[in-house]
Amino acid sequence: MNDSKFKLPSVTSKNEQERKVAKFLQDNKEDTRIKLIPGVDKNEVNWERNYQALKQYLKDNGGKYPSITSKDKAVRSLANWVTNQKQAYKG
Repeated sequence: MNDSKFKLPSVTSKNEQERKVAKFLQDNKEDTRIKLIPGVDKNEVNWERNYQALKQYLKDNGGKYPSITSKDKAVRSLANWVTNQKQAYKG
């Protein structure tokens, strides 16, 4: 898997960051390569996409996690994913 596909461009403002996260998640919503590779689990690809988006978000925001109360839908979506991962880890 090409990691460069999952890198968000660095940004300077919070609003710009939120737009970049939204565009990143939208652009990568349905990776057509998933359908072409036999044996690739779509859930694993989605998990990796969200993980890469989270890593970039943390890097761009000084280690601060996305807020579930953000006005930006993409940031809330990423925050929900983080919450679900934490709950799944706790069992």
